[in-house]
Amino acid sequence: MRKEYTNDVINTLTKNHSEAMFEVANTYKNNDAVKNGIVVKFCNTNVSPLIYITEDDFCKPVEETAEKIWDLALKNKRDKLDISNKLSKEYILDNLFIKVVNKKTNLQNLKRWVSFDGLLNSALSDLTAIFEVSVGNINGGYGSITLTKEIINYLKLDEKELIRYAKIREPKLITMDKLVRSILEKQCLPDFMIDEIINNQPMPDMLILSNEEGLYGAAILTHPEEIAKILDENNVQGAKFVIVPSSVHEVIVLPPEATTLDVEELNELVKKVNGSDLKPEEVLSDHVYIFNKEEKTFETLGI
Repeated sequence: MRKEYTNDVINTLTKNHSEAMFEVANTYKNNDAVKNGIVVKFCNTNVSPLIYITEDDFCKPVEETAEKIWDLALKNKRDKLDISNKLSKEYILDNLFIKVVNKKTNLQNLKRWVSFDGLLNSALSDLTAIFEVSVGNINGGYGSITLTKEIINYLKLDEKELIRYAKIREPKLITMDKLVRSILEKQCLPDFMIDEIINNQPMPDMLILSNEEGLYGAAILTHPEEIAKILDENNVQGAKFVIVPSSVHEVIVLPPEATTLDVEELNELVKKVNGSDLKPEEVLSDHVYIFNKEEKTFETLGI
């Protein structure tokens, strides 16, 4: 069904826009999630935009989706894009970040990606660390290249270099009232109304660990000492906490009393959220962990 729809979109684009060529491009994202897309190849340029067909698009008329893809391709059209400097050894090491992903759901990707289990506590055995190279802003969005075995072999990069230079983005602790406030502010509510909502509604006793960019914040799991430090800096009391792997972009920290909750129920809740509220490529894990702040270690529960 989707294959036929995509081919119909390409046929429509080819018929209406002879100044470019169009090809199907199915891309493996995190968790081996396959995204259907179309590459638009313009003449006299080395830039070929890849436009993804969304779930909503598959419900629309072929002609409508074709024109949307063409409009997006034109907006992203460039005469030339030089990324040769971004694939140099020096650039990669200076702009190398850690990203944490699930091993089991990335079987295909991990055949290509560079990964290293040793950056994670042994209790987090279902996860692995991969590396991404930031290439800055591209058309107003964040751009990155996942480091592959092909790239490191070509540049003769070794594992010790990657581990020495790879970093995480500056961690950020977000309280629930701050999160709710930011959501309400985006809805353009007046300050007095926001204050009233926050002051009159009980907030869940939980914290969110991410970073300023809100990108791949779960990488902090590779630095348990940073988790302990940020909890201490914010006067968060307690010795043990439940860590909920809410997505690849952040983790939720539940208070010490949550360690007495039923593990199976917590894991079922995580699975439910993963299956209904997250994009497939954003899912990190289906179970919770215990974090010992004093020892800076993890325990795995419910596997």
